[in-house]
Amino acid sequence: MSIASDLIRGNTDMIILAQLMRRESYGYEINKNIQQKTGGLFEFKEATLYGAFRRLEEAGFVSFYWGDEQTGARRRYYSITEMGRRAYSDMLDDWRWACGLIESMIVAKAADEKNEKGKAAVKAEAKDTAKAEAVAEAQAETQAIENNIDIVETKAETQAETQAETQTDANNRAINGVAAKVKNEGNFEGGEDND
Repeated sequence: MSIASDLIRGNTDMIILAQLMRRESYGYEINKNIQQKTGGLFEFKEATLYGAFRRLEEAGFVSFYWGDEQTGARRRYYSITEMGRRAYSDMLDDWRWACGLIESMIVAKAADEKNEKGKAAVKAEAKDTAKAEAVAEAQAETQAIENNIDIVETKAETQAETQAETQTDANNRAINGVAAKVKNEGNFEGGEDND
C-alpha cells in the first residue's frame, strides 16, 4: 500500500484543489470525503493536509475565511481562486499525460511479457514437435533396419538352400559318376572272364 500512498501524496495539491472545485470546505471535511471516496484506504495526515493548504495559499491557489459556527471551534474554510482553477486544470492535464505515459510503459511491458511467453510456448512446441519427429524418424529407421535384416536372413536362407541343393546335386553326380565307373570296370573285368 506504500506505493499507492506515495502516488497519492505526490498529488496532494491536485486532490485538495479537486475537492475545492466542487465546493468550499474545511480541512477535516475534505479529509473525510477523501477517506469515504477511497473506501477508508487513504486519508491525509493532518500535517500533510495543513502543509498543503499553506502551500496552496502562498501560491495564490486558495483563499480562506473563518466560519461562523455557533457551537464548537471555529473552522477555517478554504475556497479555490481563479488562479487555483487554472493550476488545477494544468495539474489534471499533467496527471493524465503521466498516467498515459506510465500505462503505455506498463502495457508495453505486459505485451512484451505476453509475447515472450508466446515465443517460449512456440519454442517448446517446436522442440516437442522436433522430438516427436526424431522419435518417428528413429522408429522408421529401426523398422527399415529390421526389414533389411529380414531380407538378408531370407536371402541367406535361400542362398544356403540353393548351395545345399547345388552341393547335393554335385554329390549325386559324383556318386553316380563313381557308380558308373565302378559298373563299367566291373563289366570290363567281367567281359575278360567270359572270353
